[in-house]
Amino acid sequence: MKHAPAWLLLLVVLAWYWPVPLGARASGPAVDTHALPLASWFSQALSEGRVPEWNSLDGTGTPATATSEIAPYYLPHQLAYRLLSPATAWTVLLVLHTLAAAVFARLCAVGFGLGPWASLLVGVVFAGQGFFVTGADRGWVAATACWLPLAVWAAWKWLETGSSSRLLGLAAVLGIQLTAGHFQVAWMTLVTVAMVTIGHRMVTRTAWPTAAIRGGGVVLAAAFAATLSAAQLVPSAELATIGDTRGRGDAFLGSDSTPPWHLVAGQLAPTLTHHDPLWLRSAWTPWKASPSETLGYVGLLTIGMAVLGLITSRTDRRCRLWGGLLLGSLALSIGRHLPGFTWLTSLPGFGWFPAPGRWSVVAGLWWAMLAGRGLERLETPRIGDWCQRFSLSAAIVLAVTTWAIVSAAADTEAFFDGPATSSHGLLVEHGYTPAELMMRSLTPATEMIRLLVGGLAMPVLALALLAAVGMSGWPIRHLAARPGLIVFLVSVDLGGVGLLLRPVTFTWDSYDPATSSLVLERLGLDRGSRLVSPLGRLPMAAGLASFPNTALADINHDWTAQIHSDGTRSLYGWPRDLWPLPPPSRNDTLGVLLSRQASRLDDADTALMQWTGTNRLVSDSQSPPPPSSDAIRPAGSLEDTRLSELQHGRRAGHLPGASTYTLSHLDHRRPVSRAWFIPLDTPT
Repeated sequence: MKHAPAWLLLLVVLAWYWPVPLGARASGPAVDTHALPLASWFSQALSEGRVPEWNSLDGTGTPATATSEIAPYYLPHQLAYRLLSPATAWTVLLVLHTLAAAVFARLCAVGFGLGPWASLLVGVVFAGQGFFVTGADRGWVAATACWLPLAVWAAWKWLETGSSSRLLGLAAVLGIQLTAGHFQVAWMTLVTVAMVTIGHRMVTRTAWPTAAIRGGGVVLAAAFAATLSAAQLVPSAELATIGDTRGRGDAFLGSDSTPPWHLVAGQLAPTLTHHDPLWLRSAWTPWKASPSETLGYVGLLTIGMAVLGLITSRTDRRCRLWGGLLLGSLALSIGRHLPGFTWLTSLPGFGWFPAPGRWSVVAGLWWAMLAGRGLERLETPRIGDWCQRFSLSAAIVLAVTTWAIVSAAADTEAFFDGPATSSHGLLVEHGYTPAELMMRSLTPATEMIRLLVGGLAMPVLALALLAAVGMSGWPIRHLAARPGLIVFLVSVDLGGVGLLLRPVTFTWDSYDPATSSLVLERLGLDRGSRLVSPLGRLPMAAGLASFPNTALADINHDWTAQIHSDGTRSLYGWPRDLWPLPPPSRNDTLGVLLSRQASRLDDADTALMQWTGTNRLVSDSQSPPPPSSDAIRPAGSLEDTRLSELQHGRRAGHLPGASTYTLSHLDHRRPVSRAWFIPLDTPT
């Protein structure tokens, strides 16, 4: 087949998300307690005929225009949440943005001169890479990253042709991406476009005056894009300026850098340390990193073809450019492990965002480009020998990497400690049974054989098959003549990894916490005041004002707290999604400390509840209820399995005691405040 129709990308993406065409919605603790409550509030505001700028249900109120999960001016959000129910809209947007990533990456490959099947492979690899997989429970991941290849394509076509329509297109793409909410990926896109602009001069040898003019055009396009998205940018910049920036130094900026050995493991064996949560406290937390922010997997075949494309096209200046951009993005992804990182964070832009591991999304684009070039070079005479050498080299590198990671993990105390009680829910969601948690000594040390077999079996088998194919000339010639089969194998590889590592599940249950949850239904009888609970933003889905459970904490303290296995969870609530704008609360506020440790309630907490208009308190099985006193009164306990499923996950929600919730309220003699009178010695 010489033709590679673009609609094949639709089939691939729908196969990856096969329950969605059958009517399922995305689910999971992060989706149900964080993303969908915000989406429900946003949808309700749109149905009232307004674009929301202030969320009065989020704590004491937060600016919606500076919230990446809402992105109220992003056109796809405006359309989807007006036409569909919130849960359906969120799920459809996840699939459509993934499809857009594939289509735009294919277009980018065509713009660089790759053929039909090679460009199709680029689309599959970019949309199926690890960044999209581990970020599937955060809507902004696909919504912002999908525009990266389209921006690169528009910039390249402008640099090639000087067409004003391409320049306007670049400005439009960058502007749309900026309204999608999360500015870190937009910044990565700007840096990538700048590097492509510089690299274009090296590839094409364009005259210096022409290169300077077109480079200036790229700068103007970026400035115009900022103007187009000013409604989203200005409030966010204002919040970043006036917000509490304590705790946002080098430790914050370097958090979730990809450790070098983990970078290699993530490329060759994503199931080794990224899948089983038993690795977290020994193989990730000591490195101040997490598997959800550092996976750069693009497929074993993809890496092999990328290396082949780079080696066999050494004289191709495009491949040199792609190789240089790949090395640069990989270097940026290791963050604080990169020499000179502290100096780099002193530069504008690089010093604004944490989680350098997210640069893997840029690396994924250049891996895909090189793999596409390699697909076109499969007919090279010594392809069989190359397959054998690649398989052997990858196996050796994987063995050394595994030894290095296990050796480093074995030097930690957590390697020999069982999981903390707070992590039981996560372990159950990943397949462990309650009986195993109670009766077995689950530690990385005791489970090492199972962890290694489960993590290495599939990558080693794939490398062995590749070596076997390389020993026979017929299969190689067969594959070289059928590039569609290569694309199919890569799609299956990435789809399988996504099935294992994607932090969302799919369910046919409707999302209506206000009527399906007994606790929220009871709380909904009084919507006039705020509540404190460990449920995150979930009460917001029922129209209730509540405090979120994240805050600006001491990040070093948070990493330390995650290492200890004392059976308690961290009280400091550092957000899993390291959003660069300061949260409106600190670690001693109602939604952070009191929601997790209600039994510590004292007079200061009571006064703070009154001042903020809060008269209700919810405690779950992991947070003992407050003692009855003159200030706080018990309102009874409820068994609410549906609520525990939303909070912890479908399997973890059925753990013993997980569905027990205790309600309390302020005594009626402690009225909540509606206004404040603050005496000033010197009125101004």
